[in-house]
Amino acid sequence: MVTRKKQAIMQLVVDNPFNGDFYNTELELPATKAEIRDTMHRGRAVGRNPETFGLVITQCPAMPDLASVDFDMPTIEELNFFARRLEQLTEQEQIALNRVFNQRMEEGAYQTGVPMKELINLTYGLDRVMIAPGVEDDEQLGQFVIENDLNEDVSSIPENALYLLDKSQIGKLQREIEGGEYVDGNYIVTAAYELPEVYDGEHLPELPGQTEDEEDYVFHLEVANAPEEEQERQPEDREWISLPMAKEKADSLIRERYGESIENCVYYGFQSAIPQISCEMFGTMQEFDLLNKIAERYSVMSDMEQITFKAVLEHEKPETLADALEITEHLSEYELDYVSWDEVDFFASHLIHHLGTEYDARWLQNFTFRWQDASLIEQLGAGVTSYGIVSARGDSLYRLAPYPELETGVSDDKQWEVVKVLGRKALFTNERIAPEDVPEGMYQYDLRDNGQGWFVSFEKSVKVNHAGTLLFTEEIELKAGEHIAFGDGDSPYFLGYTMTVDEFQNKQEQEYQMGGMQL
Repeated sequence: MVTRKKQAIMQLVVDNPFNGDFYNTELELPATKAEIRDTMHRGRAVGRNPETFGLVITQCPAMPDLASVDFDMPTIEELNFFARRLEQLTEQEQIALNRVFNQRMEEGAYQTGVPMKELINLTYGLDRVMIAPGVEDDEQLGQFVIENDLNEDVSSIPENALYLLDKSQIGKLQREIEGGEYVDGNYIVTAAYELPEVYDGEHLPELPGQTEDEEDYVFHLEVANAPEEEQERQPEDREWISLPMAKEKADSLIRERYGESIENCVYYGFQSAIPQISCEMFGTMQEFDLLNKIAERYSVMSDMEQITFKAVLEHEKPETLADALEITEHLSEYELDYVSWDEVDFFASHLIHHLGTEYDARWLQNFTFRWQDASLIEQLGAGVTSYGIVSARGDSLYRLAPYPELETGVSDDKQWEVVKVLGRKALFTNERIAPEDVPEGMYQYDLRDNGQGWFVSFEKSVKVNHAGTLLFTEEIELKAGEHIAFGDGDSPYFLGYTMTVDEFQNKQEQEYQMGGMQL
């Protein structure tokens, strides 16, 4: 199996129903069928109408201008085929491709988007584009014409008189006749190029030497019999096999070539359609049956079952193939929220589920949740994965979860976040602290937010929209009901470290004494 240099980075763009934003999932091209399928799984594209999601090229070293254009309804298969065509082109052909493409752009041919049929066809017939590398102006072109006998009149001049010729004029005449251009240090003539129709817009052409990568497999193993000495088998002495494969067929194939059973071989290469099952999990060929059994079960799963399986693997992180195989046996005991992208989406999804179908979910767009997002998932024993939110085994994502009880009291070893507010340092926590639990020598105040996560005021006690508790080493005079509204630059600034109450009090005392000494 040849490792290919990636030619482009594609983004799959799918809308997010909870906040009006979009999911963006990257894929390096060219890609295998397994990589494409996993991108569709991660990108929440399964079950979606292809017309509702977008495909864009964000990077393409061979054709940088592709990162700034829109495509006219491309498919992943077309973009992938185009990337494979790019890797087959010579450097000269890539220069020619860029020029004929840019000419069409300049002529306004792609105002409504670049059609993939034309882009793919542009990669053919490029040998009809003439390129003179390193020729950057008329004088250099005139010298090129003389050296290559490109003009009959010039060729008829005696060699001892060539020095009398005006090379710039010769180059200018040649350029005007051919309609050539100087582009990025090359002289290019595209007049003879005609767009071929190799791709009809429906059936992608065949590419030589690509059949191996086009196989559908769950796992791909490169195996050989064990070498007699401490050395590797050469690639030509190895065999690629695709799983699932009937055990009898695998043994027969390996015995015919190596005279060994499949378990007595060693493997040199490992490719997986399941990113969470890698060669680190597959130790030796003694585990071939386990790997093959996972491949058999995965190959008959529906798309959503495959997605759920990968989500569970990512969340639970099994260490052995036996553990992964056991998950396949209990897959129906898991729930997956495939639409939610993160904790915030899931909090909205959970809320909508219990509000009922009559509730208009658009009311929750741009609504800001805070720590409750992660806390809800934690209470449910669920996990956020690349494929959605997955439940714990045998549990439901949408059961009613009890609100987590906040800690009461303040332990001596509790770590508080240190903030600066109103020009003073203070300790911060999300929790409410009862007056009787305030440490000796500290003064408690509350923060209020605007309901969307922004601190708006500083008060002695906040009942509604409580956004956190502050502890100071000195008292700030505030009467009951009074507050200090935050202006620009007044809001609490988190200093990025934590302290216990004792550490904070000692530090404040030291800073006060040092300040006193300086006075």
